[in-house]
Amino acid sequence: VSIDVTVLSDQKGSPFGAAAFVHDLSLLRESDQRNIHQAAYFSALSRQAGDLAIVADANGRPLYISPAITRVLGYTVAEALEQCARDQVHPTDLPALQAVYADVVARVGSRRLVLRVRTSSGGWRWMELTLTNFLDDAIGGIVGNLRDVTVEVEAVQALKDSEARYTAIADMAEEGIWAVSPTGKTLYVNGRMSTMLGVPVADLYRRSA
Repeated sequence: VSIDVTVLSDQKGSPFGAAAFVHDLSLLRESDQRNIHQAAYFSALSRQAGDLAIVADANGRPLYISPAITRVLGYTVAEALEQCARDQVHPTDLPALQAVYADVVARVGSRRLVLRVRTSSGGWRWMELTLTNFLDDAIGGIVGNLRDVTVEVEAVQALKDSEARYTAIADMAEEGIWAVSPTGKTLYVNGRMSTMLGVPVADLYRRSA
């Protein structure tokens, strides 16, 4: 039930009682009840200013986007609702998103992936997206929670690039290089060391120093 209370006042404005109006929500159509629950859920999401949340239907059409999108990607909510979500995802990452979204729609549960999303200025941010199926819930949609992981992704890539450069330099060195772990496991061995020992590189990786 829903209860509305109104204060009753006399002609002088002095309160003398109250009237309660009780509404039986069970008489509402199922669609109306779902709309009420959706509105309450979306209102709760909007109060979580630090989270970027999106609710979409089974076809990916956005039903709700939290105000945090302005801080994270630079779009207003109105702009984001008018855009096609596919156009804001990096073309390389789009097939993976479509496959994961279809899988989440087909079954209850959550899936997570990392992808690039276009900002309002035309740049790209790496986002961790968690999709959860609430189609059969009062929410009536797929909820997507996004977290900006650009710093983490770029740091990992920078480390890989650095390791690749050092490996390339070591591979061309005139000296034999053989790096091992504290337990004696081979971590790296270059071609020059293989030549000096007369042992194939693959065999050296299987040996302990």
